[in-house]
Amino acid sequence: MHANLASQKFVPLLRLYDARGKLISASGGDGDELQGRFTHMIVSEGLYRLQVSSLGDGGGGEFQQSLKDIKLKDIAIGERGNGTLSPGGTDFWSFTGKQGQTVILNVRSAAFEPIVSLHSPDGVRLVAGNHGNPGTGSLVAIMLPKTGRYTVWVSSSRGAGDYKMRLIDGD
Repeated sequence: MHANLASQKFVPLLRLYDARGKLISASGGDGDELQGRFTHMIVSEGLYRLQVSSLGDGGGGEFQQSLKDIKLKDIAIGERGNGTLSPGGTDFWSFTGKQGQTVILNVRSAAFEPIVSLHSPDGVRLVAGNHGNPGTGSLVAIMLPKTGRYTVWVSSSRGAGDYKMRLIDGD
């Protein structure tokens, strides 16, 4: 899901809590920016709470909030994919892998430095890579621990724009 909060009256802060009250995602505090946003992948069903507040010494007023459901993009091992990352966003891809299979994941962008993480079929983050730059991209190789649907998360510590992804069979 992608959550967005905008105001002309205050610096908004948006937080997502699970049913136990644990903070699981929040928008960044970008000083004077009048918009807060984040993208989060819900890995388990349940009740979630979205909190709107203001950053710093307070303030308040009218605001606009949106919540958008994002569908996972499918990619097969051996294929290439294209995506566009929005500011503060995360793109999600999924593929089917087999236990013991080695895959190599390459994400490149001329617009931003990609951060890539791979999550197992049960939602555990297996590996994260952000050692690239706009010239080289991010490269991750891993032997898959089990058979099932894996999820790739593509984000950026700063910047946004178009990117290319390639999922390579390493065997």
